[in-house]
Amino acid sequence: MQKIVFWTLVTGSLLAVAVHLVHPGSTKAPRVEEKRIVIWLNGQRIFLPIAYIPPRERGLYQDGHGTDALRIEAVLPTLAPFVDPEDNSPVFDRYRDEISILIGPAGVNSEAERRELLASYAKDWLESRSKEGQRFGLQRYVLEPGARSAFVHNDVYLNLGPGPDQALINCTPDSVPDPESPEAAQLRRKGELVKNPMCEHTFFSPRLPKSVIQVSYFRRHLPNWRGIQASVLKFIDSLSDDRPGQQGIPSAAEPGST
Repeated sequence: MQKIVFWTLVTGSLLAVAVHLVHPGSTKAPRVEEKRIVIWLNGQRIFLPIAYIPPRERGLYQDGHGTDALRIEAVLPTLAPFVDPEDNSPVFDRYRDEISILIGPAGVNSEAERRELLASYAKDWLESRSKEGQRFGLQRYVLEPGARSAFVHNDVYLNLGPGPDQALINCTPDSVPDPESPEAAQLRRKGELVKNPMCEHTFFSPRLPKSVIQVSYFRRHLPNWRGIQASVLKFIDSLSDDRPGQQGIPSAAEPGST
């Protein structure tokens, strides 16, 4: 629900793109070729292996047609297609390394325009928040005591500097413990609900100049925000390659380079 509210406020649209990514093991396995379809995403042509589209949603996209939103699922660090385990284990155990990428229309063409648009998104998020030092190379902002915000109580992390690391990230506040922490274990013993703290990470890709990208993942991955952003950008770049055999589907067990 939070993702839908974010896109409604930022883009005015409920239509969004999600890419799910999960950290695999370290055993190397061969790549697998898969049929690709051509999609015009906000005016940019991409060549997407159909295995990245969830089976239940493949009917939404037709080869050669255009869309302003796309949902695909994959695995970090190799970006292999994600397969839902569909078991009854706790959500955090099933998807502890899963991340999702939402892509929607934006319409920016230069680094300056991307930085300006990101700053406009940040302006709304920074309402009633004050600086709280640096964390992981990002400026952190926290909600002021007693303040209310239309953008929930999340902490906000921001980098508007030059280069490819421009990012806006909002995360569940530190007051919510990670499910694997002693604090969470104590809450469980008391019979209280333990939430899964999340982050939503927004940035842009020069390869998709008319789109904005939002990556969501468990907060435990925030220290690696730069690696995640770089991997996603590299993945998006690869989708523009139409040469046969140049974009095989990597195995979830094959090590990547985040």
